[in-house]
Amino acid sequence: MTEYRTAIEAIIEDVNNEDGYFLTFAEKTINLIFFIIKWGCIPFFVLILLTFLKMH
Repeated sequence: MTEYRTAIEAIIEDVNNEDGYFLTFAEKTINLIFFIIKWGCIPFFVLILLTFLKMH
């Protein structure tokens, strides 16, 4: 139980730092997810638009 408490205290201390590992990791993860969504959805919507225009 003390191992968990020590880990939680370390995470809390890291989050309180401006350039902490946890915040840097969260920022990189969010940027990666946004990048994947952006470059995955734009071609999909172009394909839908072209398919819709072809039908009419």
